[in-house]
Amino acid sequence: MANCNHCISKLGISLFMRDLSAVAIAIIDEKGLLFDANRGFLNLIEHAELPKGLNVAPYFIRPRLFDFSSKGDGVLYQGI
Repeated sequence: MANCNHCISKLGISLFMRDLSAVAIAIIDEKGLLFDANRGFLNLIEHAELPKGLNVAPYFIRPRLFDFSSKGDGVLYQGI
């Protein structure tokens, strides 16, 4: 993905999904740094508050985070 930090700054997790704990949602940049996450993802990485900028790549073991990297526009999945 091209330098898209300006794109990431426009993204965010909607309020109705923020407190879900049965579903893990995170916005992670191409370097593996956490931008936003809901309660379910924070529970998985054992953080009570959003550690913005945390490198979460080590939490993805199999498959590795970088195995998810897209060959196109950087979006792997979009929707509900």
